[in-house]
Amino acid sequence: MQSDVIVFVSGISADYEGEAGDAGAAGYGGFASGDRTTMQLPLVQIELLKELKKTGRPLIIVNMSGSVMSFEWESRNADALLQAWYGGQAAGDAIVDVLFGHYNPAGRMPLTTYKSDNDLPPFENYSMFGRTYRYFKGEPRYPFGYGLSYTTFAYSDMQCAGEIHTGDTVRVTVTVSNTGYCDGDEVVQLYVVHPQDGRKQIPLCALKGFKRIHLKRGESTRVSFTLAPEELALTETDGNLMEKSGQVTLFVGGGQPNYVAGVSSPLTIKGAPYQVW
Repeated sequence: MQSDVIVFVSGISADYEGEAGDAGAAGYGGFASGDRTTMQLPLVQIELLKELKKTGRPLIIVNMSGSVMSFEWESRNADALLQAWYGGQAAGDAIVDVLFGHYNPAGRMPLTTYKSDNDLPPFENYSMFGRTYRYFKGEPRYPFGYGLSYTTFAYSDMQCAGEIHTGDTVRVTVTVSNTGYCDGDEVVQLYVVHPQDGRKQIPLCALKGFKRIHLKRGESTRVSFTLAPEELALTETDGNLMEKSGQVTLFVGGGQPNYVAGVSSPLTIKGAPYQVW
């Protein structure tokens, strides 16, 4: 083998993912009413990747799929992993630009990447509990909102009211700095964290705002969000969206709380319950 680097394009197609009854492919591991029964890549791809790894060459995986894969072997053995989804006619040029450093990527995962098929409840269970970043209590492979860059960013000087009344809006402002050596984009994400009281319907955290900004190396800027009452409310068992008194935590960073560095501030909400709709 004369190549210096191996770029392996993995993934699945519409033959493997679709609505119930639409998908079906022999040898992939089975389907349950059209749903995939595993989040792994097809075994033939994993076996080929293992053989390529034995060459000792750097291994880059570019994965194309419309849904998340578990990347169990891949995350531990690949030198780089790029989730490309299903690109259009310019996908090849875009991927090459990222791999060769002509473009500094700033994509963020819109889904949670789980480590194992066993992390999720059965398909027949339609409850959201245990699913998505809002209710999954396990350790994800790549969390919702995750993404890498060729530069680094830092967050500081978060400013917001410490106390409001139900029905009020609250403004949140934070300084974002490019602390690396490249110009690049950052996706600034604002999450609201409600205290857990044993009820399944309370999210662990919830994304309530995001802004994509461009910063030259060494540059800083102020980023602001405004939270309306409905973004501080929770859905009751009767389906009504209700804002109640109590304390929440506001977090701003390049990803979810507990997974990336960022800044946070407590917010106390006072007053009578406020029904948004």
